[in-house]
Amino acid sequence: MKKGKMGLLLVLCLFVLTGSAFAQTDLGVTNVTVKEKGNGVEIAATIKNESNQDANSYSVKFFADNQLIDTKNAGKLKKNKSKKVTANWNTSNLASGDYSIKVEVVNVSPTDGNNSNNTYNTTYHLEGNSPDLKINNISFKTKGNKNNLVEITTDVKNIGSGDATSYTVKFYANGQLIKSADEGQLKSDRNSKVTTEWDTSNLPGGSYTIKAEVTNVSPEEEDTNNNSYSTSYSVEEKKPDLTITNLSFKTKGNNPNEIEVTADIKNDGNEDAQSYVVKFYADGDLFSTENSAQLKKNKTKKVTTTWDVSELEGGNYTIKAEVAEVSPEEENTSNNSYLSDYSIESKEPDLTITDLTFKTKGNKTDEVEVTAEVKNIGEWDGDSFTVEFYANDKLFNSEDFGKIKKSQTKKAGTDWDISELEPGEYKVTAKVINVKPKESEVSNNSFTANYEIPCPDLYVYDVKFSPGEGIAKIDHHTNISVKIKNSGEIKANSCKVGVYYDLTPENEGDDPNLSEHIGGELIEVSGINPNDNSVSPVHIQWKLDGLLPDVVYPVYVIISEGDPEECDTTNNMYVTSYYFQESSSDSTDEENNFSLISPGMNAVLIDTSVTFMWEALICDSSKKDTMDVFYTFYIDTDSLFSNPVVVENISETFYTYGPFEDKTTYYWKVGATNCRGKWLWSNEVNWYFTIDFSYGFSLLSPIKDDTVKTELPDFTWEALANEDTGIVVYYDFYLDADSSFTNPLIVDSLLVTEYTLTGSLSNDSLYFWKVKAFNNLGAEIWSREQDWFFYVLTNTNNNPAPFSLLTPVFDDTVLTLLPEFTWEQAVDADSSDSVRYLLYLSTDNSFANPVVSDTLSDTTYVPVVALNDNVTYFWKVKAIDKNGGKTWSDQINWYFYTLETSYAVLETPDVSTAPGEVLLVPVLLDNITNGELPVYSFQIQLQFDPTKLVFMDVLLTERTGELPIMYSLNAQTISITMFNFPGIFLAPGTGAIFNLQFLAAESGNVIDTTGVNYVITKLLDGQMKKISLELKCGTIFIQKDVLLGDLNNDGKLDLSDIEILVDIVMGTIQPDNYQQVVGDVNSDGTIDLLDVQLLIKTVKPPMVALQKILGDYKIQDYPTKYELTQSYPNPFNSTTMIRFSIPEMTHVNLSIININGQLVKTLVNRNLPMGFHNVLWDGSTNSGNLVSSGSYYYVMKTGKYTSIKSITLLK
Repeated sequence: MKKGKMGLLLVLCLFVLTGSAFAQTDLGVTNVTVKEKGNGVEIAATIKNESNQDANSYSVKFFADNQLIDTKNAGKLKKNKSKKVTANWNTSNLASGDYSIKVEVVNVSPTDGNNSNNTYNTTYHLEGNSPDLKINNISFKTKGNKNNLVEITTDVKNIGSGDATSYTVKFYANGQLIKSADEGQLKSDRNSKVTTEWDTSNLPGGSYTIKAEVTNVSPEEEDTNNNSYSTSYSVEEKKPDLTITNLSFKTKGNNPNEIEVTADIKNDGNEDAQSYVVKFYADGDLFSTENSAQLKKNKTKKVTTTWDVSELEGGNYTIKAEVAEVSPEEENTSNNSYLSDYSIESKEPDLTITDLTFKTKGNKTDEVEVTAEVKNIGEWDGDSFTVEFYANDKLFNSEDFGKIKKSQTKKAGTDWDISELEPGEYKVTAKVINVKPKESEVSNNSFTANYEIPCPDLYVYDVKFSPGEGIAKIDHHTNISVKIKNSGEIKANSCKVGVYYDLTPENEGDDPNLSEHIGGELIEVSGINPNDNSVSPVHIQWKLDGLLPDVVYPVYVIISEGDPEECDTTNNMYVTSYYFQESSSDSTDEENNFSLISPGMNAVLIDTSVTFMWEALICDSSKKDTMDVFYTFYIDTDSLFSNPVVVENISETFYTYGPFEDKTTYYWKVGATNCRGKWLWSNEVNWYFTIDFSYGFSLLSPIKDDTVKTELPDFTWEALANEDTGIVVYYDFYLDADSSFTNPLIVDSLLVTEYTLTGSLSNDSLYFWKVKAFNNLGAEIWSREQDWFFYVLTNTNNNPAPFSLLTPVFDDTVLTLLPEFTWEQAVDADSSDSVRYLLYLSTDNSFANPVVSDTLSDTTYVPVVALNDNVTYFWKVKAIDKNGGKTWSDQINWYFYTLETSYAVLETPDVSTAPGEVLLVPVLLDNITNGELPVYSFQIQLQFDPTKLVFMDVLLTERTGELPIMYSLNAQTISITMFNFPGIFLAPGTGAIFNLQFLAAESGNVIDTTGVNYVITKLLDGQMKKISLELKCGTIFIQKDVLLGDLNNDGKLDLSDIEILVDIVMGTIQPDNYQQVVGDVNSDGTIDLLDVQLLIKTVKPPMVALQKILGDYKIQDYPTKYELTQSYPNPFNSTTMIRFSIPEMTHVNLSIININGQLVKTLVNRNLPMGFHNVLWDGSTNSGNLVSSGSYYYVMKTGKYTSIKSITLLK
């Protein structure tokens, strides 16, 4: 039994010992091979497991010169098995030579029992990998059509065993470097083309050695013997070769007497022509020579001239165009001319009147512009014609007109005075007569249309009280603001407004017992245009003394004495009511306090101009020596008012100022001189507001000009931004069929930004809508869009008929920045439809960002904001009926060019003479900007009085020499044209360019020369450009034996002349035209104290008599300071005198500006002597137009002094 157990134990022990020996492996590296592979070397090691135990895993490390190349983690290797493990060795950056390669087995699992065979060493020789770049070829190619630009290409190849990471290729022509090109990688055995451009335009013709060279190769090459390549290239001699390929003819515009002849010129040479001349002949007679600028090689250019055939007989003509004077000179001139035939027909005009239109002339309701559209349907131009105008078969005017070209339509207008006519319908007939050349067909020469003389229709549309209903101030007054509107068809020149209250308000329902007119006399309102919202309101102060508090007083506003007389006066009375409560305060200092009203403190505004309002400073009329109250308005971007704009002598409690800059805060306050002459500030002296054009909110839908298909549309708008959680924003929704919102549907105090109508709108109708936002603090703002409209249309609608644009005509140049746009009326086939218009204006023909006018009911439009000078504008018009139908004008891409800037000044100075004498009036050219002005031609028209002057001739001066000149005389107008003299330069300050020769016919009145048309054209870059030419006209005085200082025109100098001259100098009287000349005794250009002194020395009056004249004036011999005094009279009606003094000779600029700071007229801009000076302003602008009534400023500037004062024009 014991023996058996022992045997079992021996067996178990043997098993354990045997298992422990079997768990070890024996991996060895038996062989290593190294060979090139691609751009590197592959190392392959043979690993063998020489044990009887499988290896679960192991790693193989590869070394070169003891630097680890790679480690490979291998998988299982069974006992007595071999496996090949490889690694890639990147040798691209290694130098050539012998490298020790070692392969080692590590990390064997289970453990390797024998490490002696785990490593294997060998040696490998690495060949060099340096690049070797070679240039194989150079090729040439002219680039595009520019033969002067040569493209040079070289082929670079890397024949080395290593890559080049970078290199440079340099190109030379005759040893001169053309260009150096830095290139990137070029791999072994690869090619690359390197190209550069060689400009040969300035090189002479001949053979050039071209070399390409490789440099700066990285890594460095071992062999540089093949790094360059040379060849030759021939540059051609350069000459232009001009030929005429075609001649074409076209009637110029609608004038059959002018033919545009166009020659196609082509340059077949290999050089640009810098200049050349094209001459045009008809049957061998030269009729035009055109100078032309550069013509590039291989290019074609059209050269056009105008052939005047008005004096030629009908028939066939041979036309030749010839190229000459080519620079540089051509080698081949055999193809420089071209012949073609042109036939001139014999024709006559045929004039017909196609339409007759009527328009009230400007603001004059008693004058109507009657315009007949005269069309020439004949085959020849008409040189002149006359149109007679009849009303009810009675001739009221006859107008002469000039040339009308064939197929041309011309507007022939006249003024019809209807001031003495009764309202009603009149038959108006226009008739063409006296056509030259004579017509054979006259049956269509008249046209008749009816015109109804309209009348205004005035009504009160808004009455406001300030303070409003509630607690009255202790001074017991309220200011009443009344707004008048004209719903008639013509302007009301004036009307009178009376405001009354019911003396017995308790008798409700009975006839009112009206008071006397509040404020005393009736207030006159002038210039009320139809549907004009800009009429200034009537302001009346209503003293409440004697009225009872807590009583509602009916208030009646009555319009009367309308001029012209109204057709309907049923709506001339407006009834409202007012009540007040007594204030508990009895302070007597109320008149010394007044507050600002609007814009409120910290307001955010989006307007370009703002009307500022403040309380009235009331005077106690019971006190003696009261004076009028005047206010002074201050505004600045600095809270300290360091540089404010100051407006003085404001009599109202409001003032409109602008424009403002965006994202800017402004501070404002008001000062006042009360009825005691005491200066007072408003209670608030540092109120501020911010201009933020982006602030506000916009309407969303229906969008402007939309057509909705439902009678219950939804309205949506943006929310007004509000970051203050304590402020609640409300919205008032407005909807009306009238753009003036005279009777709107108002949905107020909405808390949401949408609204759906509860009642249906009318189908086939136009509606306007807007939204007002306000908060619980009282601040309010309108939506940015207040003119949006849409159409309700649920059935079929006819679009307006096609129509045409009229003015400015296509490719016109307008000499104003506020041009009048006109177009034909678009007729709508739907009898119930009305048509309105939108005018689109853009500086590009794609109209990417156009300016769009407000909705227009008339077919004329003048921009509100002036256009930019020297700009091409594109314009078109869209007609829209009230149902959403739209039609574009037939012309949707018309353009015109604005030109207002005066580049030069033509001036006719003041001239005096006596009857019977020959008079020369020089025409001077001055003030040319930008140096000399190259002139091609110019045209001038001057008007004169033929009863005082007899025109004799136009005499050229040395400035113009023997240049061609033409002039014509038509009654009182001289038309002068100088033309066809390229290359003439007129420089500033060079004096007269010609003289007008007159014979003085009789003594008497002053004669004014007035510019009618002034256009100058100059040659610029081969094109004709129109340039504005300002015309300053002088005055011609025809006076027998003119005696300087003879102010009373009695032929002698005496004490009475001194007295008149003193009154003129002191501004107490205004000189007439004659006195303005003879009063300038010392002929220095101004009437001042120096003239008085000279006249006194000449007359030498008794001292007692002289002291009697001078006793009322404190006249200093010379002024001691700079001073600008108040003009007299002010306000003024037609003219006013401005007086200033300077203590030394200096340059003075005296100008008139409007309330927006824009220049109106420059009165003085020159050096003046020391003394007192007077300047007269007649209310005109620099362009001669009369300004409208209103407030203006006159500004005096010298090198040491600046002053500004206000002035008011009342008409």
